[in-house]
Amino acid sequence: MGGYGGTRLPLLPEHRLLITLGGIVAVLLTGVAGYMLIEGWSFLDALFMTVTTVATVGYREVRPLSLPGRWFTMGLIIAGVGFVFYSLGIVVEMMIEGGLREILGRRRVEREIRTLKDHYIVCGYGRMGTVVAGELLKRKLPFIVIDADAAVVQSALERGILAIQGNAGDEETLRRANIEQARGLVAVAASDAENLFITITAKSLNSKLLITSRAETKGTEQKMVRVGADKVVSPYLIGAYRLVSALLQPAVARFIELSSLEREMDVRLEEIGVSEKSSLDGKFLKDTPIRSQLGIIIIGIEKKDGKMIFNPPPDHMIKGGDKLITIGTSEQTERLIKMAT
Repeated sequence: MGGYGGTRLPLLPEHRLLITLGGIVAVLLTGVAGYMLIEGWSFLDALFMTVTTVATVGYREVRPLSLPGRWFTMGLIIAGVGFVFYSLGIVVEMMIEGGLREILGRRRVEREIRTLKDHYIVCGYGRMGTVVAGELLKRKLPFIVIDADAAVVQSALERGILAIQGNAGDEETLRRANIEQARGLVAVAASDAENLFITITAKSLNSKLLITSRAETKGTEQKMVRVGADKVVSPYLIGAYRLVSALLQPAVARFIELSSLEREMDVRLEEIGVSEKSSLDGKFLKDTPIRSQLGIIIIGIEKKDGKMIFNPPPDHMIKGGDKLITIGTSEQTERLIKMAT
């Protein structure tokens, strides 16, 4: 993922089109102003003369031209007609290269982004970003991808994923991703410096945003936490623990892998928040249908103050704001999610 640290991105197709249209408007305004000042014509006469001159239609002059007016008209023909033909060439080129189609597609994406709420932002669509996006897609959670590489963004769009091209450390890009309404952000750019900058910028735009960031080098974790990251993950450290676990406790490692990735068996390791309006609020664990009817195992409960209770006893009272750490099938988990909200 490039585009950080001051690297200039190429002009987007709509920017080229806007510049071209702006140039045409500038030519018309110059012509109108020139005829009004030199010949003393009205705005409508000056505009008509400018349009017919630039368009090379060939009508006679609105009124006889003075000598300065003729020189001005010749200059307008040389500059204006040349720019108009250049603009037409740009439009034709964009049509051939699919630029107009790309613009229309981007407009559709931006309309969908504006409707997002409580969504997640994935900054970087490399190897890790692809996996993160895949998991969010599988869980049917709203999210958007940001990457500086146009080809990478196009690849995400072809998969049906909302994506925008830009520097994820830039405020404007994050605002385009509707960060003010987002629930969480995952920073998985190519380097720690990029992820650090993304974290700083994102937190300044939405202080309530839950940010998870990747860290590769030792010591970076604390820096990211200090600037606003809620959770920092080191792929190499986790990978090392998984390797040791697979070596010494292969059955445990396999169960964790199956329950977290849901590959070979329908088992979900899930975190479920309990609403204060839920029927579970204020009930003892033994009095709920979680185990008896749903068949879900509660392996832990995180309280509002952050305290984690492992293997909670039957007489533990569930309160609104608790987070239940559960293991169950997808169907069982979905039923509990509805019950907890």
